[in-house]
Amino acid sequence: MNHLYGRDREIRRVSAFLDDAVDGGRGALLVEGPLGSGKSSVLVHAAALAEARGTEVVRCPATDLALRAGRRPGPYLYLIDDLDVCAPAALAALFAREAPALREAAGVLAALNPLRGAAHRQVLLDAFGNRLECLRLDPLGPAAVRKLAAELVGGVPGPALRERVGAAGGNPRLIVELVRGLGDTGETAADGTAGRRAGAAVPAGVRSVVRRMVEELSPETTQLVRAGALLGQVFSVPAVAALLRSSSLAVLSAVDEAVLAGILREQEDGLVFVHPVVREVVGDAIPPAVRKAILAESPHVSWDRVRPSGCRSGGPAASTDRQRQPRPSDADDEDGVVGAVRTLLSSGYPESAALLAGTAIDRSPTGTEERGLRGVVSDVAAMMHEAGPRPDDVPREPEEVLSELAAREGLDRAGAGRLRVAAACALSNLDWGAGDLSGALRWGRGAAEESDVAVPGGRRIRARLALAWKLTCLGEYYEAEWLIEQCREALAREPRTSPCPAPDIQLAALRLRTGHPGTAAELAAEALRKGLVYGNPSYTVSAAVVLAQARIQSGDVVAAGRVLDRHAGTAEDRCLAWPARRLWTVAVQRAACGDVDGAAAAIGPGGSGLGDLRGLMAAEPAAAAWIVRFARATGRENLARTAVRTAESLSSRNPGIRSTAAAAQHARSLFDGDGTGLARAAETHIEAWAASSARHDLGRLRTPGGPVGMPASMERLIDTRGEPGEEGPWTDAAPSADVPAEPGTPRSVLTMLGDTERAIAVLVADGLTNREVAKRVCLSPHTINYYLRRIYRTLGIRSRTELAAHVHSGARLRVS
Repeated sequence: MNHLYGRDREIRRVSAFLDDAVDGGRGALLVEGPLGSGKSSVLVHAAALAEARGTEVVRCPATDLALRAGRRPGPYLYLIDDLDVCAPAALAALFAREAPALREAAGVLAALNPLRGAAHRQVLLDAFGNRLECLRLDPLGPAAVRKLAAELVGGVPGPALRERVGAAGGNPRLIVELVRGLGDTGETAADGTAGRRAGAAVPAGVRSVVRRMVEELSPETTQLVRAGALLGQVFSVPAVAALLRSSSLAVLSAVDEAVLAGILREQEDGLVFVHPVVREVVGDAIPPAVRKAILAESPHVSWDRVRPSGCRSGGPAASTDRQRQPRPSDADDEDGVVGAVRTLLSSGYPESAALLAGTAIDRSPTGTEERGLRGVVSDVAAMMHEAGPRPDDVPREPEEVLSELAAREGLDRAGAGRLRVAAACALSNLDWGAGDLSGALRWGRGAAEESDVAVPGGRRIRARLALAWKLTCLGEYYEAEWLIEQCREALAREPRTSPCPAPDIQLAALRLRTGHPGTAAELAAEALRKGLVYGNPSYTVSAAVVLAQARIQSGDVVAAGRVLDRHAGTAEDRCLAWPARRLWTVAVQRAACGDVDGAAAAIGPGGSGLGDLRGLMAAEPAAAAWIVRFARATGRENLARTAVRTAESLSSRNPGIRSTAAAAQHARSLFDGDGTGLARAAETHIEAWAASSARHDLGRLRTPGGPVGMPASMERLIDTRGEPGEEGPWTDAAPSADVPAEPGTPRSVLTMLGDTERAIAVLVADGLTNREVAKRVCLSPHTINYYLRRIYRTLGIRSRTELAAHVHSGARLRVS
């Protein structure tokens, strides 16, 4: 049985690691995930991939861990499953004792449960340093769940079965046990349909897995999970703390443990059970008399929120059964309109969520709330129609959408699938706006996966491009470019009267982030031309913003101003993703031209013009430090403090996301005048311009007599009003020393490649590994692997040896 449905991203990461290992990477890949997430299946697949590449796999049982050399000549790879079974001290001693064997091996592949594996992860980090990669297994998306269920039952799963497996929350082990248990009790027919008898028990195998998940928790966390099961599928931290006769602060450690175990997930309005069936099993294990006594002692808990055993569980792929639809007005009164909209979306009612969001827009909510609510309406509206010339691209007013939603009487299967995509897209955007970037990616990946089967034709690119944009913002360039290329290929197959510029805009933004403003400007200019022909103002604004940023980073701030003035007006500020970025780009351009008042006007008093700074700082890694720099230079100390606090808050909420951590350290170090912190930020930044800005700030800090936080160009801007366009942090393009210039390049070969491809080809020809090349050209090793394969296809070759022969056959270019 194939348990790797929905693991395409993970398998690409594993493949890139194996390529790097064979190439001499000598690193380690740690596969992490809660019980039942499929870690062992990923390792088995990885072993098969390694052996297919001619790499021997040495399997090391964690219960009797020992490292031995391979049995045959050639590269070999250590594979260790359930690493958390062995003691961390024993693991550290083994690695110290067998250091020569580790150095000889091509790499180490290991899997562990993060709940028990913090100390083990530290041992690996001590042994491998920055050569350690961590791969977290998220829950499967709806499409993968259905494919797995179809394989288990040997047929197309019916709506009732899909609803039942949806309660497993994307945990492969729970899905397998649930379907098998239903088959044993005769509830799953041969054709894949399923029913549910009133009061039918959860299968014994599912209960066994859930008991193991709970037994791994500490007593305090077990009590928290039990209390949460009483409160509902979604509950708040204050409510569960009150039920436990404790405080919100006192239960934070238990919350963190439950989240790490994959049982609970944080969202804007509290905590939610990742797997509804887990809540059902945990709640059913509490004797009815005890449950009744607890609720009687806690009058603030409503009986309506406690789901009796046997009721159906919600989820992003839940049934659209209208009989159990919550009343929007009740949700609004209880949790606030955004929380109510989120609850409706996560419970499988995107239409109701859009109706509530549209109604709330009329009440004049705050700017951030309005953008989020309009985004929900837009996401649902985009999936309401069958494929047409431009159904998902034309901006629509909430009133138009609401009237259509109100007139709908029901949905066919295809319509229900499209609305599941809309719900996931909307939840992804809401999480992004709230600063939960990991949650945004999780929902975004689910939407992209679901759209493969639920959305017709070229319109499925909407979910994929939304995910690609978020990945680009967070520095996941390899996966982002892969998604963009898929969208471009899909659109090429669609008959359209005018070309859609969306993929070109995304690709231009990606090229800009990787330090190629010239290429980005060409792509953005072409996208702007297409946007004008296409007739969608939001595309025009988006392309203009990217083009202006490319001009600024290239040093042509006057041209950037012309682009902004002509194409990026204020009409599209109601769009969800772009207003703050547009205004920030305007402020950067105005400041670079010496127009301090214009820059201040774009930012607004206290940064109010930019709205919620979290969204801007998530999308623009250089924004936090720029705001600190500008605020300090213009005497706006409170704005500088706000920028630092916001960047640090965003980073602390998203541990493990490198771009937000680098941005927070950059802003704080610039604010405090900390040269060591600036140097670390320059090394940590993924985006080329942000890293270059950190290096510039560090250089100014080290200049004798240079004021902290006020680079030379700002001194000119404030004091001397020099000519616009001078080089400074506003126009500091990424270093281009690693990018080959045209003179001296062999025209017969390398002129067939782009700038980045030429640089990579020359460095690989010099014998550098993928990891070494990545450091030279400021990209990730996975992206290098992607480019290398593309170079092979372009040149018609198959190996690094052939590439070296091609490069060295003619004139060479020096790469510093």
